[in-house]
Amino acid sequence: MRNTVLTLNDGAHVGIVGGGPAGSFFALHLLRYGRQTGRSFRVVIFENRDFSRPGPPGCARCAGLLSAGLQAGLRRLGLDLPPEVIQSRADSYVLHLADGAVEIFPPRDRSIISVYRSRGPRLHPLPREVNFDEWLLHHAEQAGASIVRRTVKKISLTPTPQIETRQERYTFDLVVLAAGVNGQRIQFENCGYRPPKTETMVQDELALLPGGRRRVQVFFGARPHITFGATVPKGNLVNLSLLGKGLNLQAVDEFLTDIGASAGVQRLCGCKPHIAVAPARGCYADRFVAVGDAAVTRLYKDGIGSAYRTARQAARTAVFQGIDRASFRRGYAPLCRQIALDNLFGRILYLAWHLTGRVKILTHLWLYALNDRQTNQWAANRCRRALWNMFTGDDSYRNIFFSLVDPRIAWFVLATGWRLWPQKLLRRKWSEWSQ
Repeated sequence: MRNTVLTLNDGAHVGIVGGGPAGSFFALHLLRYGRQTGRSFRVVIFENRDFSRPGPPGCARCAGLLSAGLQAGLRRLGLDLPPEVIQSRADSYVLHLADGAVEIFPPRDRSIISVYRSRGPRLHPLPREVNFDEWLLHHAEQAGASIVRRTVKKISLTPTPQIETRQERYTFDLVVLAAGVNGQRIQFENCGYRPPKTETMVQDELALLPGGRRRVQVFFGARPHITFGATVPKGNLVNLSLLGKGLNLQAVDEFLTDIGASAGVQRLCGCKPHIAVAPARGCYADRFVAVGDAAVTRLYKDGIGSAYRTARQAARTAVFQGIDRASFRRGYAPLCRQIALDNLFGRILYLAWHLTGRVKILTHLWLYALNDRQTNQWAANRCRRALWNMFTGDDSYRNIFFSLVDPRIAWFVLATGWRLWPQKLLRRKWSEWSQ
């Protein structure tokens, strides 16, 4: 028996749960594709965050880095980031391992942009105009979407797709779940959706952190239970993110002490956000689709970029193929599987760097190789580019993995490390003897 293809007809009513980037991107793409096909849709976005308040009430709990791919996506939508939204354009990434660091500069066609997804930290409110999420939601509203400032309690698909708030029940032709893993808790009825597995991070916004103005800094090996830490410049402030097992807010002070930056640093907010680390189950059905980290997202990095990609593909499928389960399986599921498979390579890469940060000989080999500018420029540049792409999300984890397992890279790291290590060791010992 052939499945019935369900289509979005002219005047179809679409409900989007979540007014973060995933929801706004879906609305923008859906309305654009509708205009291309001569159809208009009635789009309603449900968003309960209070963008007028700083700190947790209006925040998405995100470091707020925009990858080069996402910046290109915004331009394709005809959106130019206003100066007040852009908090910093960092010059470089600095990778810190035990006993050393290496600075990695962007390729000529790449840039690092940081934004706030709220009015800034709780103890340091900023003008409302800095909020990236509100700016993007405003553009979705200008494109034709309506915004409902209510908390969604339940989504059900039978007998008809419905979104239920505390005040009212709404019926739609298509329901889109775009609420992130840190959003409102929603009851799902008769749709088979299961949220993604998550891990917990610790984040804070800091003032007066030394050396934080123009560089994104990434730390491996600071403590055994911390997978990595990262600082992101945001104007005069710095965002700190820590990923590890069993972390609490006290981990921020311990980490700052470990990196020698605790003196005088002011903590301005503090939260423990969840991050999706596995794909959701049942992220599409007849007249239902999930996008952003409610479906699948890139591991640890470029969550906003993943929201853009999944929202665009889901909207394209809905307009050009259909809104039934089979259409989403053909048009949308391949992208979700691609991201999930790529994350397996990401896990290997992060585990490798975590171990590198804990094993001194590996740390020294990589540091000498990455800082070498004479022996083999091709290999050194390839290693630096791989790290840049890993930290920014500018390339897939799969491509990064295979660029680093090249035998020529392994030989370069070993040869450079063994050549330079004795020299630096002798210099260090001589310095100690001299003193």
